[in-house]
Amino acid sequence: MEILENTPDIVIQTIYFLLYDLYDIFQIFTDMEDCGHSGASRSRTYIIVVLRSAIWQIYDPIQLHNEISSYIKTSYRTTPSDYLTASELEIRLEAAEVARVRGVEFRSNALDLTYLLNDRELHLGCS
Repeated sequence: MEILENTPDIVIQTIYFLLYDLYDIFQIFTDMEDCGHSGASRSRTYIIVVLRSAIWQIYDPIQLHNEISSYIKTSYRTTPSDYLTASELEIRLEAAEVARVRGVEFRSNALDLTYLLNDRELHLGCS
């Protein structure tokens, strides 16, 4: 059994073409959220290549991944604040820079920085 890790845009037709007659090939798409890290993003794909004569498959790996991922997503979830270890000054300096880059007026007295989030970040629940 081999497991190949790559970015989701990998073209796996060549792998299928070369190996499909002897191997079972499963492609699983995943993101950090599948592991409970909702505050980060790193999409990956895992391609599992298994010699048919070498295993006895009792469960579909893609279905297993989906079930485990669903459980983790409902049970555990980090947020961006879980990753912040900066001082208050460093946070304010970074917030001022984000505001400048995004063309938003920096609110120096605001404790809640959600006004700096873009639509994607708001949709991901980064607030």
